[in-house]
Amino acid sequence: MRKSDISGLRYTGGGAFSTGGPWRHGTRIIDSFELILVTRGTVAIREGQTRHTLQPEDYLLLHPGIEHAGWRTSEEPVSFYWIHFTLAAAPAMFSTPCAGRAPEPGAMIQLARQLLQIGASPAYPAGTAEHMLAVLLAELQVQREMRGPQNAFAARVHEYIRSHSYEPLNVQAVAAAFGYHPDHLTRILKRCYGRTLREDIIHTRLERAKALLQDPEKTISQIALELGFEELNLFEKFFRYHQHCSPTQYRSSFSRLHTNHR
Repeated sequence: MRKSDISGLRYTGGGAFSTGGPWRHGTRIIDSFELILVTRGTVAIREGQTRHTLQPEDYLLLHPGIEHAGWRTSEEPVSFYWIHFTLAAAPAMFSTPCAGRAPEPGAMIQLARQLLQIGASPAYPAGTAEHMLAVLLAELQVQREMRGPQNAFAARVHEYIRSHSYEPLNVQAVAAAFGYHPDHLTRILKRCYGRTLREDIIHTRLERAKALLQDPEKTISQIALELGFEELNLFEKFFRYHQHCSPTQYRSSFSRLHTNHR
């Protein structure tokens, strides 16, 4: 998404929503776009007559002037980030339903948190929040463009890696799942994502770790177990080697956000 595609972009507010459940989204019609990025639980929400069931790492872009509401009660705890913004002229991607799995969940959550921090602080120059929001929206555009048929197989491989990122994956296991030599999958992923098969496995597990670390209610030990590390120190070594900081340091880099609880 080029800067010229988002004429008159203005960030109008945002925060982090959290509830212990049961919970159901209220019925609303708003005059701005709203981007929702789910981090915990299931969010059942409709826009007009289109129903969405959002899971952790899913996003949804709601449109101004169209009624949205919960269509089912969530019984489990739910958490998500919400971001409101307006546009003078909306690009084509905003004229159709815009929902899906976040392409890089750790990076997108980090961008969302940075945007909310910037928006809540008067110390940043005017336009800084809009710049950060433009980067976040560009990430969504990349994800939508990756749906093209020429990238379908690469996307299948990447999604397999994502869905098994809680396991100690290796290139041989992924290649065997698709019946191809690892070098063949590496060529496909390199062309589409710019990463080898091994790099994509590491990158995807690291993104999952970063996303989980931004949930303050999970301990680092719990996160290590969720990612398939049998020992905490193995997870800490993995994270420090690839992220150049410890899991605790990464988690501590985020300040307190505007949070609304129900």
